Amino acid sequence: MSALPSNRDENWKYANLRALARVRFGDTAVPSAQDVSTLAETLPDLPQGNARVVLVDGHLAAGVSPPTRGVHFGSTPQDIATLESSSGSGPAADRYFAMLNQRHAPGTLSIEVPSGAELDLELWLAATRVGHPSVRIRLGEGARLRLAERVVATPAAAALASNLHLAIDCEANARLELTRVQMFTAAHQHIETLDLRLGKAAECYLTQITSGGHSSRSSSFVTHSGGASRLHWNVAMLARQTQVHDVYVRIAHDANEAHTVQRFRGIGMERSRLAFNGHMQVAAGTRDVRTEQSLKGLLAGGEAEIDLRPQLEIHADAVQAAHGATLGKLDADMLFYLLSRGIPPAQAESLLKWAFISDVLRHVPTQAVRRQVEVLLADLLPGSASARAEVA
Repeated sequence: MSALPSNRDENWKYANLRALARVRFGDTAVPSAQDVSTLAETLPDLPQGNARVVLVDGHLAAGVSPPTRGVHFGSTPQDIATLESSSGSGPAADRYFAMLNQRHAPGTLSIEVPSGAELDLELWLAATRVGHPSVRIRLGEGARLRLAERVVATPAAAALASNLHLAIDCEANARLELTRVQMFTAAHQHIETLDLRLGKAAECYLTQITSGGHSSRSSSFVTHSGGASRLHWNVAMLARQTQVHDVYVRIAHDANEAHTVQRFRGIGMERSRLAFNGHMQVAAGTRDVRTEQSLKGLLAGGEAEIDLRPQLEIHADAVQAAHGATLGKLDADMLFYLLSRGIPPAQAESLLKWAFISDVLRHVPTQAVRRQVEVLLADLLPGSASARAEVA
């Protein structure tokens, strides 16, 4: 097993590795009945027609996870256990936490959507201590999965950490709508590795909202292995105080007519730090590949730091590639306009911050999840809801 990454590693320059080095990532005990009961009291009502699965520190919480066809918790499925090996070569440090997960995960949640089938699923990943949730998802040909994933901590949790490995395999013409809401507590450290493969004409719409917590690190490896596959990758991150959120996404376009649209919006407040590294690869011999990157950061604190790094690695000629990265502060003219309408300064600033991330939030597919996101961001953007109503 490789050594723990350091900030000298190319893709780990901005991660909060000092804090992670203090975490003892080992095997975790089965959660107590009290832990599961406490968590169950906080879960919202399940929308009609949806299924739900809850993992606590990587263990299946069977009492709040009704049986669902195609969903199984046990050993790693052999047919997609090697999915991560198809994500292309890269520094060993990038796979460190995935290998750590493989060593310590108490089991693997397998989600299988058969060819032509549809499934609406809520996935709750709860932490009480230190855990290694492991999830494998396979969409058969023409299958459709609408997945709402939440990373949460139980109300009684103290200092904790979670190390997630999520592997997704989409066969030809499959469609995945993945909404990821990471609702960290102040003491939570979250690290994750995502492996995603898209087959011929497969589509993936990913929307991720990250806020709160002590620190987080996300490493994602995507492969367009089938022609005419489509990926829409939308991320909004908000940080305050001394929080650190770091993201690395490598997307390999290994097939003709593959298309990726990547959108990142980050707001850094107070002394926080955000980093987004978007690495687009286009393989030799491919044609008619299109990539679009839009990375934007909003500095809303005197000591905040945001690092944006769009990367293009192109080994083919017939390619359309567009990318841009911008950093800025709140628009003074817009702020003056809102103040002139009688909106208090704090609400006016919150409204502008909400507008900044709105082109990510509008991709959240369901009204129930959008409402949950609004509640999640209410503390970070106080008064934004009432200010939006007043301006409207």
